Amino acid sequence: MFVLGGQIGAGDSEASRGTALVGSPVAGCGRDHPADALDCLATGRLGGGGHVKAVMSSLVAVVELELGLGNYQAALACAFVVCEADRGDFGTRTLPDLIEAAVRCGWREIAVSALERLSGTVAGKVSDIDLGLLARSRALIASDEDTEPLYRAALVHLEHGAPVAAARTYLLYGEWLRRQRRRSDAREQLRTARDMFLTLGSTNFAARAHTELAATGEHARRRTANADSDLTPQEAKISQLVAQGLPNRVIASHLFISPATVDYHLRKVFRKLAVTSRTQLALKLSALSPPELSVAAIHGPSGGTCQRAV
Repeated sequence: MFVLGGQIGAGDSEASRGTALVGSPVAGCGRDHPADALDCLATGRLGGGGHVKAVMSSLVAVVELELGLGNYQAALACAFVVCEADRGDFGTRTLPDLIEAAVRCGWREIAVSALERLSGTVAGKVSDIDLGLLARSRALIASDEDTEPLYRAALVHLEHGAPVAAARTYLLYGEWLRRQRRRSDAREQLRTARDMFLTLGSTNFAARAHTELAATGEHARRRTANADSDLTPQEAKISQLVAQGLPNRVIASHLFISPATVDYHLRKVFRKLAVTSRTQLALKLSALSPPELSVAAIHGPSGGTCQRAV
């Protein structure tokens, strides 16, 4: 059981409890009255199970919305409601969001308690998604020396079949790197996160990654249709190595990223350059002028030498 000491939703009047849920569960209990939702769920005032499920689904959606917008207090309030009211699927899958929001709000004890519960639900499971989310959640409250290995472990599990979770892990990893003053490393993770979110249509999280990129000192331009043919520094480096005949596994080792990340960037390169094979890519690159290719591959947008990705 999580204990917030009455800090979340404590100001709601008794007269307003339960009145917002019937007409608009998202606006009423998600963003304005999270305590109302918990009270109504606990007392059964929502009616049938279908209505309960609808409200829970709405709350989960609001949690993700608020996290994408960077409204961590609101995300924490809604995630708390879900995790307190449901010990099944809704609550379990919201625990990583609760941990993220709690850490951002400074509620470490809530994050630790939620992590203990998450660890218990994942115990004995072999699902990559479960293991990846657990590693990412541990990274959020780990010591500085343990954080990076945990984010890397999370990405190993999430890059195969969980693109949204992987993109959010890149974002959190990049945010942590920036706070460690490792700006070049942070930019690499944040660019990957931003591009993945844009591809997935997660505009709020993409904007959050864009803001973090700007905080590193990079004047990152938002991607437009005219910019789709431009390769990022990471894409250019991977393209050059592919053109040299190196397989993804070797490229991954060279750039200190996973083979799945190489494959992800390579698919984007194929789309941007309108090619369908590694041979076509090599021919396309050979047609580019040497100065253009070298600048794209070696220098970042600020003109400084890019560091290897981590």
